[in-house]
Amino acid sequence: MIVYDCIIIGGGVAGLSLAVYLAQSGARVTVIEKKHYPLHKVCGEYISTESLGFLDRLGLDLKALHLSYMSRLKVSSPLGIAVKGPLSIGGLGLSRYALDHKLYELALAHGVTFYTDTTAKTIAFKKEQFAVQLPNELLASKTVVGAYGKHSNIDAVLNNQQTPGKYIALKYHIRYKGFDRSTVELHNFPGGYCGLSAIEDDLINMSCICKKTVFKKYNSIPALESKVLAQNPYLKRYFEEAAFIFDKPLSISKLHFRINTPVKDHVLLIGDAAGNIAPLSGNGMSMGFNSALLAGTAILDYLAGKTDRKGLEQGYHKHYYRHFSKRIRFARWIHLLLGKKYLTDAGLALTRLFPFLLKLFSKPIHGKPF
Repeated sequence: MIVYDCIIIGGGVAGLSLAVYLAQSGARVTVIEKKHYPLHKVCGEYISTESLGFLDRLGLDLKALHLSYMSRLKVSSPLGIAVKGPLSIGGLGLSRYALDHKLYELALAHGVTFYTDTTAKTIAFKKEQFAVQLPNELLASKTVVGAYGKHSNIDAVLNNQQTPGKYIALKYHIRYKGFDRSTVELHNFPGGYCGLSAIEDDLINMSCICKKTVFKKYNSIPALESKVLAQNPYLKRYFEEAAFIFDKPLSISKLHFRINTPVKDHVLLIGDAAGNIAPLSGNGMSMGFNSALLAGTAILDYLAGKTDRKGLEQGYHKHYYRHFSKRIRFARWIHLLLGKKYLTDAGLALTRLFPFLLKLFSKPIHGKPF
């Protein structure tokens, strides 16, 4: 039996980037992914420029793809009161369908093995080694990383189940003539908001977050679109005039936006498995990349004998909170304000008078380049 240096459970952007990072240093890595590539996922699909140095280090040069660079932010209230200004450090847009597949191909090129269309059934830790049981095979590894996203059976395996969240998310791909591809748009409606940003092939990602209570009131996505989202005149225009690429939007439910634990039963958790940031401009992806770098650095130190298991886990835990806890708390606070009709209307009316407030809004949800 091969004893891997690292088994990564989940092959999204965090898991794939960690796999490439470790394999570049000669580690034996395998990834367990319940689906197969390429695939669409609910996501804001906005990559802050804080991540570009790390992605270039992995061998993924997004600049060479000639993607739209976004440097402006436009925010509107449910009544259509809108303000526009600089978007902190800015970013690029690329669909998860394309991005995940490119990272998957990079991982294969570096010798990473994959188990797709399958899931881990149990994870056991004994004598400094993990045993991960798949439906038809048992794998062994020195380290295990959970990169399985927002919801997984692995949370139950790790006794890490959480109270279900109060939000649902919808993702559309659309085409709309005249869309300003240098601008991220954030349009509020009663109970939630939609973010729009340019991705490849002249497409636009439109991702919406909505309270479950609002959705249950209408009990269907078409009714939610026409009765709630379309109350915002900007969103109404998109729903009436845009060309929609999917037959129906992708959706996920039971979302929460709070920090989780970055280590559980000796398993390091990265990306959305460790904590979700309210996707105000898609910075969940940059947090996923950054957490992969933090975990990967800690794992390589452990494999090289520079630290023991306790140092590995405590070090990653400390660095995770240092990097992300303030961002998650701030984004959650802003998220609670958005979608509240009168607060958003009043806040944006105030921002029209004092434009610097928009910069204060966007800066804390971006991190420093890593």
